[in-house]
Amino acid sequence: MSLALLYRLQQAINRRQSLLKRLQNLRREFQLNAMEQNLENLRNTLKSLQDSQQKIQQTLREQQLSLKSLQEKKKERERKMLSSSVVKEIQGLETSLQELQAGIEALEEEMLGEMLKMEENEKAMARLRSELNHLQNEWSQKLNQFTQEQNAIQTEIHRQEEEEKILRSQGDVKQLLEFDRLMEAKGGIAIAVVSDKTCGVCRMLIPSADLSHLKQDEQVTCQHCGRILYQES
Repeated sequence: MSLALLYRLQQAINRRQSLLKRLQNLRREFQLNAMEQNLENLRNTLKSLQDSQQKIQQTLREQQLSLKSLQEKKKERERKMLSSSVVKEIQGLETSLQELQAGIEALEEEMLGEMLKMEENEKAMARLRSELNHLQNEWSQKLNQFTQEQNAIQTEIHRQEEEEKILRSQGDVKQLLEFDRLMEAKGGIAIAVVSDKTCGVCRMLIPSADLSHLKQDEQVTCQHCGRILYQES
């Protein structure tokens, strides 16, 4: 295999690895995890408010029953007072009526407070539903974009894999073993491109004799970093 093909193999491998790394981080790149967490938080907050509303409604139903009972007792005391001619009994009924009226007023005040809470909850839930709907739409758009990009990356990875297979089929076993060893040992760069008579990786000056060998298409190794040198035509 020529150095040009070996360099293409290196590029295909690095391109594939770069795509795999991007694929692993794609959800973070599109901020899907953060958006899904925000959606979950909004849903939990909305559910909490809905539960609160149910409790308030239950409390109001119980208070309405209590209010009805107090009002009936008050009417009963009023009827007794109208039909009674005994002063002491009338005085007792007046005291009872005052206590019932105070109880009714206190209960009505509590019910008003619960209704105000319910009204505030309704406003908060309306805001949350609007925010949730907006974020849900944004998430759906992001997910669609993510899926398209994911498919494109996977297609490109497959293309790079096929190119690697084709290029490897053109090399001999010894050459490829040495190449793979260097790829692993040198951080994915087994072949360094020569630039201005220097190694493109370690930037050390290449001896004139080695440059001459490169021009004759001979394999030359950088004396400093040990990578295979490649002179682009």
